[in-house]
Amino acid sequence: MSTYTHELTGVEQACGVTLEQVAEQLPRVLMNGDRIIVDGKLPPALSGSVARCAAGGERVELAGFNALGDIVYRVITE
Repeated sequence: MSTYTHELTGVEQACGVTLEQVAEQLPRVLMNGDRIIVDGKLPPALSGSVARCAAGGERVELAGFNALGDIVYRVITE
């Protein structure tokens, strides 16, 4: 089992995102290089939080959607 530290942003909290929801979605994330693929059915605030958590706290940006409708984020490494 992995241990991670994740802090919700004010916007995520205002949208009702919880750490439990993020933890529930993490095993479903696919990481491919600097891309993080999240279930396309998740609300935007939750999917962004899941992507940030999967990226180890790095900043992420929306890269688009794949052919299956999943959300693709790109890790920003600057």
